[in-house]
Amino acid sequence: MARTAAMLLLGLMFAAIGKDPEHVVSATAPASIESDPEKATLIIHSNTNMHFIKTVWDYFVDDKFVGQDRSNAYQTVKVDPGTHWLYFTVKERIYNTGKFNLEAGKRYYILRKAVPGGAIMTTQSPDEFAQYLKETKTEYLQFKQDDDDIPVLDADDIKDEQDEFEEEAKEDPEKHSDVLNYKGF
Repeated sequence: MARTAAMLLLGLMFAAIGKDPEHVVSATAPASIESDPEKATLIIHSNTNMHFIKTVWDYFVDDKFVGQDRSNAYQTVKVDPGTHWLYFTVKERIYNTGKFNLEAGKRYYILRKAVPGGAIMTTQSPDEFAQYLKETKTEYLQFKQDDDDIPVLDADDIKDEQDEFEEEAKEDPEKHSDVLNYKGF
């Protein structure tokens, strides 16, 4: 009896910690992801979470909230061409930062990859993304544009992350080369 009660309590604790994304909705995936001649298209997706607790990740382009996900989900984001910063955050704490030079009419496949202790930001080809979709049950999410209570990032945190990224890229050019040199498709 005590063991059953302890297991029930443990389950309730973990259920309270984990939550579903509140600023996106599940949607029917497009048959294909088309490029926009005026915009760059980011395809941001995540692989399986390394933890058994649901973790909701927020995505920002520059300082603008653009969506969120949980494990095995993806979404598309259209942005103006140019140099942009992408941030993966949890509860408005930045965990991953990437700097991308984006061109109109191109698609950019960006993976939030779960690793022990957290996640990394990496890039993929369309074939790698297609293989991922084929091998996993992946959910397509859409950002609720009319949402009022969206997360925001602190301007000082953004500046600190950008400075750290630039310093790391200067000290070790290979560290962020996959992101900095990613040309899209």
